[in-house]
Amino acid sequence: MQFTEYLYPDEWVKSEVAAKQASVRVNRGPDADLLTVGLVVVANRLKKDPIWYRDYGPYWFALKALLRGVGIDYGSNDDPLMREDYSGKTPVETLVMAERFRDEYLQTFLFYNNKFVLDDAGNWSEIIDGDMEKLGAG
Repeated sequence: MQFTEYLYPDEWVKSEVAAKQASVRVNRGPDADLLTVGLVVVANRLKKDPIWYRDYGPYWFALKALLRGVGIDYGSNDDPLMREDYSGKTPVETLVMAERFRDEYLQTFLFYNNKFVLDDAGNWSEIIDGDMEKLGAG
């Protein structure tokens, strides 16, 4: 499947990364790193409700891999095709795109929605991470 929806233009991504990095440094100090700060924010959200992973839609598996890379491990469930298509050129780009999707999700979808049209043919994709569903049920 070729995913075509919810992908953001490169120029927007680069601009957004620069703006958010500047904001983090103003608010957290000149050595603050957007990726580190952002991943801690995501992990703190998921502590409150693990099912909020759904807020990140198709970006979830790429974001989950980033979290694992800094020692925050939510299990091995993965969707390699989705992870690849919804990853930025850098980890911080992935974070920024995932957050942008979450912002749109919270304004557009019902809470806990996990079904999205991700291709230009209008096919529905259901995003389920069994690892996170178990955490949410426990």
